Amino acid sequence: MNPVILRRTIANHVRACRLRLRWSQEELAERAGIKLATYRYFEQTARISLDRLCCIAAALGRTSDLQRIFEPLPVTSLKELPDDEGAKLPQRGKTQK
Repeated sequence: MNPVILRRTIANHVRACRLRLRWSQEELAERAGIKLATYRYFEQTARISLDRLCCIAAALGRTSDLQRIFEPLPVTSLKELPDDEGAKLPQRGKTQK
């Protein structure tokens, strides 16, 4: 899924949540603490800042959905497990010479 389709999908899901609650665009914008024009622009173009998307998610009671984005994936091989319980996961950065 490319970014444009992903943004459109998210905007459509938000709109569907709003309609399910029988809220107008104005009501959701007010509950989210954002300008109505900003919310309308989001539904039309699927463009919005992460901060404002978080405000919308909070107003809809869906912050847990945003919290799950980029959660660590389940381990699929033994190579992904640390050697022992206290071992740290590999870090990116410069290697020591």
